[in-house]
Amino acid sequence: MQFLLRSLVVHNRKKAFSKLLGSGRSHSLLTQLLIGLLFSVFATVFQLSIWSWVGGHQLLLLLPAVALASVFGGGLPAGIAATLTGALFWGLFLFPRVHGDTVLHSSDWVGLNAFVLSGAWIALLGSRRMLSLYRRADEFERLEYAVLAAKVGVWEWDVVHDRTIWDDQMLQFYGLKREDFGGTVAAWKSGIHPEDVQFAADAVELALAGKKDFDLDFRVVRPDGTVRTLHASALVRRDSSGRPLAMYGLNRDVTEQRRTLSELQEYSAFFQAAMDQSQVGIVIVDAPSGAVRFANDAALAIRGGSRQALLEGVRLGHYAPWRIKDLGGQAIPDQETPLARSFLHGEKVSQEVLMMDSNDVSRVVLTHTAPIRRPDGSIMAGIAVFIDNTERHQLLEQLKAAREAAERASGAKSRFLDIAAHELRTPVTAFSLLLQVTQKQLAEGIPVDASVLVRLRAQVDRLARLVVDLLEVSRLDRGLLILKREVNDLGHLIAECVSNFKLQFPERDLKLIGNGRFIGANIDPVRIYEVISNLIDNAIKYTPAQSPIEIVIEDLGDRVRLLIKDRGPGIAIERLSTLFNAFERGSSSEEEQHSGLGLGLYICRKIVELHGGTVGVKSVLGEGSEFYFEIPKDLSGSGSGEQVAS
Repeated sequence: MQFLLRSLVVHNRKKAFSKLLGSGRSHSLLTQLLIGLLFSVFATVFQLSIWSWVGGHQLLLLLPAVALASVFGGGLPAGIAATLTGALFWGLFLFPRVHGDTVLHSSDWVGLNAFVLSGAWIALLGSRRMLSLYRRADEFERLEYAVLAAKVGVWEWDVVHDRTIWDDQMLQFYGLKREDFGGTVAAWKSGIHPEDVQFAADAVELALAGKKDFDLDFRVVRPDGTVRTLHASALVRRDSSGRPLAMYGLNRDVTEQRRTLSELQEYSAFFQAAMDQSQVGIVIVDAPSGAVRFANDAALAIRGGSRQALLEGVRLGHYAPWRIKDLGGQAIPDQETPLARSFLHGEKVSQEVLMMDSNDVSRVVLTHTAPIRRPDGSIMAGIAVFIDNTERHQLLEQLKAAREAAERASGAKSRFLDIAAHELRTPVTAFSLLLQVTQKQLAEGIPVDASVLVRLRAQVDRLARLVVDLLEVSRLDRGLLILKREVNDLGHLIAECVSNFKLQFPERDLKLIGNGRFIGANIDPVRIYEVISNLIDNAIKYTPAQSPIEIVIEDLGDRVRLLIKDRGPGIAIERLSTLFNAFERGSSSEEEQHSGLGLGLYICRKIVELHGGTVGVKSVLGEGSEFYFEIPKDLSGSGSGEQVAS
């Protein structure tokens, strides 16, 4: 029966049978009783017509009528009615006809009771069996509709007898009519694409051997030449010893799905290639979780780290590896980052931010973000396109610094020209006036006082110093200054310079600290003396007359440091970084009282640097300044010789 029902489903022949079986299920109780009565009457009449041929008691021959009544009558009531009616008719018609007597003996009663009990039992079994058949028919009917709705082909292969049953959908997949299908495995293989025949046959053998499930895609060629791709899956039914008996399977046409998948794979490859070749970083995140789903190579280059760490570790609320800040250095909250604003709120954002990469290096990144929407308008993701502008910003900063430096240099040169004009005019004017006075006195026969000559000489010396400073700067800038190195006692050189200043300024308190032994150094003594003289002269200029000036010598082993500590007005902290530049002079009224071109400290720095040393200053406003320079002894290359600065 199961095979029959399954075959009926497969061949779409179940409707007529279902109609026949279902005809009694809607009968009322009265209808079922009448059907049972009619079956008994027909059976009794039939027995009356044949009793003379078969002879004996024919009561049990009424049992088939009971079975038919319970089956086609629609249930148990019809079977009971047929049993009771058959017993009644037997007592009224058959018994007198057979025995010629209306009295029932004990043996007759036994047969009658056996008939009633047997009929009731048959009626019960028949009604239960038909109920089961009805239910199975419903199940197969629902299965058939489901299969038709899913456009799934159903097939069965009797392995032992090589008999294959296909439903109409299977025939449609292969482009065949039912009469054209041979119903064998060979007929199935004949419709498979030649390149896939062996592959499909191997899959069948592996499934029969129990080594692999039958689940594969293969191509079929229809009689009209069109090629379709089918997905097949099946189960193998086996006997108790494990031998395969049959295979039951389903087929689906996946041609369009495969074509769509192939197109998607091609588009994905195009997209991946385009994104990887892009010079701008591209990141795509899911909404609303913020999980990163795509990042191209440029994004990884900007952020640093591995692709796996980025795709698995960066989510909304966990942006620590990015550490996004605004250009002012303030951290941007996770919900306010440009990308979060796009995939959470649908905003399009263009913003320049600071992004910390995986190596904690800050980068300036220009970010453009936008939401990605579904057809219904809801946000499914967010995309960020960003460009690393770090080098551009650095270049802009350098250009800005260069412009500011050029403006400062231009301003310094302008100030220098003003100062130089003033400084050069002053001795020239004084010299010219003194010369005119001297000429007048000589013309009048008045003797010239010696002090006038001293004053004339002082103005000439002052003018000479200014010219020398200008020449020194010119040589230094062009790399033409010549150092004449020799091993010299630096302590003695410093002491000699201090002694000369004491003779020139006997009223000033100059204290030399740290001298007392030989300090050899390979230096140009003339240039180093010039440095010492410049620093002491500056200290005398800006230190009150009653305040001491300390000159400290420190022997550091392979280096020598000289410190000149004054008690002057001090220097503002913002001027310390440019104090040793050319043309820099003080801006306070006290500093402006002293003459000079602002070249002395610049020359000192250049000479010290040529000796491989450093020069600097420490100062506190109102407490004075401490100028120092430090040079190596360089005794390993001791000996005299010339060195051209370059």
